[in-house]
Amino acid sequence: RDNFGTEAQSVQTSPDILLKNIKSATDISDILLSVKMHHNIMNCRHVIQAFRAIFALQKSEYTNMSNGEVSRSSEFKTLCHELKKQIRTIGIDDRIDALKTLSFLGVSANTKIVQILLQTLTKDIVELSLQQITFLDFLIKDFVKGPLVEALQIALPMIFDAYLHTKMEGDSFQYLTDLLHYATRKNLSGASLYLIDTIMKKRQEMDFKSAKSIIRSICELKVDDSRHRPLLHHALDLMVENRSNCTYQDFDILISKMVNKFLDRNPYFYHEEFLNSAINFILSNDCGFNESVWMLRKAIKFGHVSYELLDYLFAKIEQDPKLIAESGTLVLFTFIKGLSQADYRPANWQMIEPLVIKNALSHKHQWNLPWINFMRDLCTLDTWSLELIGFIFSPEFQENYLKEYSIFDHLQLMSVYQAVKMLCPWYNGPWPDTHAIDLAIKANGIHLMESPLRDSLIQGLGDKRCVLNGVSTKLGHYIDHVISLRKGGYPVAFTNVDTNTQIFLEDLPRAEDSTIVAVFNLPSFAFAINTNKLKGSFRLMLQTLELYGTT
Repeated sequence: RDNFGTEAQSVQTSPDILLKNIKSATDISDILLSVKMHHNIMNCRHVIQAFRAIFALQKSEYTNMSNGEVSRSSEFKTLCHELKKQIRTIGIDDRIDALKTLSFLGVSANTKIVQILLQTLTKDIVELSLQQITFLDFLIKDFVKGPLVEALQIALPMIFDAYLHTKMEGDSFQYLTDLLHYATRKNLSGASLYLIDTIMKKRQEMDFKSAKSIIRSICELKVDDSRHRPLLHHALDLMVENRSNCTYQDFDILISKMVNKFLDRNPYFYHEEFLNSAINFILSNDCGFNESVWMLRKAIKFGHVSYELLDYLFAKIEQDPKLIAESGTLVLFTFIKGLSQADYRPANWQMIEPLVIKNALSHKHQWNLPWINFMRDLCTLDTWSLELIGFIFSPEFQENYLKEYSIFDHLQLMSVYQAVKMLCPWYNGPWPDTHAIDLAIKANGIHLMESPLRDSLIQGLGDKRCVLNGVSTKLGHYIDHVISLRKGGYPVAFTNVDTNTQIFLEDLPRAEDSTIVAVFNLPSFAFAINTNKLKGSFRLMLQTLELYGTT
């Protein structure tokens, strides 16, 4: 007969038997029936064990009742009543377990029983261990806002930060990484740095799982501090060593977080070997076109070039041209940006070039796309679509796309303007508004009026008149320095040049048998971060400038 049958009632009123029956219950109805029949003799151990058993069974889905049915049942309400009656005799761990069950069942934070639990935990907040703090904070993160919830959400991180040194219970590596995860997520910079230093001293205990956790934690930090770098790179080195354990998701999640930090002016979040490992994983496992494009998108943000990844994508397109002919603009623009950044035009580019242009033209109605940037990328690939050029140079486009002033957009428009003027003489469509180009010309190089090369050039040439600074072309190129050399490499002084006004390259006097040399102090981002090769956009600028006869 049922363990809870009438004949067994006299035996089961024993508290120990009741506790055993609750622990061994395999169905939620058994627990609820036990509460119904014996709630009047249940002590705090029985109550908490009932909550734990309900949580375990509901989570494992070995139940014929939904969470809502359990929480609405009269037996569960009776159990909550018993919890409330005995709350003063229940320890912190047990109260948190009860709260965990209530949260899992979807019981509102505004109910009386949850409010009582929160109130008692708030009262005992300084008694909480670090693990209890982190778990309680996790439990209440999705609770409906209210005075108690909000007070705890403010107080828990503060208590963690204040008592970290005194409440740390041991120094197991997993324990420390769990604490670091909480500290970084809560932006506790002092606690985070302390834990990073502590973990760094024990770094030899790091394994694959903890390395992933540490990387994610450091990526969560809001404070910029290069002291994170040694631990971050140690964890990334370990990931590279154990790359056979990585999944695509591991690479994707971690690199996504790292690139966001990198773009926030934290260059040490770039790790060439880890990114190469991710790319090699994609290639060796033939992860597919879309996954490869997403990784290319991240590599672009780092300024990282992988010709192997580009070749892989190009081969996929050759096998199935629809991948580029019918792709969305994100895929299309990313692929072209990858080729442009690498300054790489595949051998069979002519085969897919018409597909790229046709696809792009089909999206002309979407004004908010980065059209100027895309057109400049096509220019670096020596791809000239007269219709696309006419589109971005048209008055309608200028009016819609450049209606709000952006120096970045204007400079890119000027770059396309230079390329078309110098490299596409057969273009006969509209030209950009003169005012827009003039704005870009005036702004280009305005922040580079001082150069660290100037004094060295003057010293090397022996005469400051041999060096002109901040020279422009009438198409808008900005040249840091211009020097003139005659045969034999001897410098020629610029004697009849007014250096108090804007100097244009076209107006410079040129001595017979002399060569004009343009000297640039290019920024680091002009080059691919891992190959030190010029990116396509900067190579294009130099190419158009060389047509002026400069070296």
